[in-house]
Amino acid sequence: MLDKPATAPQDNANTPENGVALAGILFSKGNNPDAVFRAVADAFAERGIPLAGLVQETQADVPPDCCPPMLVRDVAGKRQMIISEDRGKESQGCRLDWGALASATEQAETALRSGARLLLVNRFGKAESAGQGLRSAIELAIAEGIPVLAGIREDYAKDWETFHGGLATALPADTDTVLAWLDENTPS
Repeated sequence: MLDKPATAPQDNANTPENGVALAGILFSKGNNPDAVFRAVADAFAERGIPLAGLVQETQADVPPDCCPPMLVRDVAGKRQMIISEDRGKESQGCRLDWGALASATEQAETALRSGARLLLVNRFGKAESAGQGLRSAIELAIAEGIPVLAGIREDYAKDWETFHGGLATALPADTDTVLAWLDENTPS
């Protein structure tokens, strides 16, 4: 569980009273908020605001009988990467490539230490629930007073609630609402 900061970050007058600018978009399987995350990343990039984290991308050339790869874009470096293993179309269970996710997390943490003003976490999922994945990047962002926006599939809602301990704001999967929250909570 996150600890509430003893004091709000000094350089962020927009941080909420609880000292944590953390928001989550809850979604059901198949109704992911990827378009919202891409719109937020694009809007911040257009404004010249440095970002950290990942947004989910779609690979267009996947045959219909195949399970598509988990393709993400590092919003700081603009690099696409696959964070899943190709285990064949008959495979069952988690396809997450833990090594690739660890590499993506390192990139996010580097961007946070290099001046990013927002962390995008396209999924708070299995890895984050287990204390891995982008969880360390979320904790770093919060410690540094950098706002965090995360997508949480309903399966992981209880893990998310346990993690944030009541400190997060729930947002709808609506680009305008999310951008308004971010404008209020992101340092200038």
